[in-house]
Amino acid sequence: MHIQDNTDDLLSEIDKEIAERLTKAILVVERKAKQLCKRKTGTLARSITSETEGNKAVCGTNVDYGPHVELGTKPHIITPKTKKALFWPGASHPVKVVHHPGTRAQPFLRPALLGSIGKIKKIFGAK
Repeated sequence: MHIQDNTDDLLSEIDKEIAERLTKAILVVERKAKQLCKRKTGTLARSITSETEGNKAVCGTNVDYGPHVELGTKPHIITPKTKKALFWPGASHPVKVVHHPGTRAQPFLRPALLGSIGKIKKIFGAK
């Protein structure tokens, strides 16, 4: 009598099932983040993507101001980088420095994850 070891096949199937469920779960978070994201131009919302690799899933944005929207900013000073002064539409005159008061956080990623926990549990078969 010959006994065949199918452990590797079984583990491979389990890994595949986990990856499929993880992909479904992170897409739920991505959709929720896009819904919660504050919009001016829509660039930030369009930049939200997700990916999975192995047993890890990540959802986020690649725009440089994404973390500032999510976490807010402290008061800071803005100075010109290539010019002698700053000017923007609506400004009464060019200025050499701006004392920015900071911005309040407008989280969209963390609330998306927390708001998706129930759906994620269902995807993985938890009660």
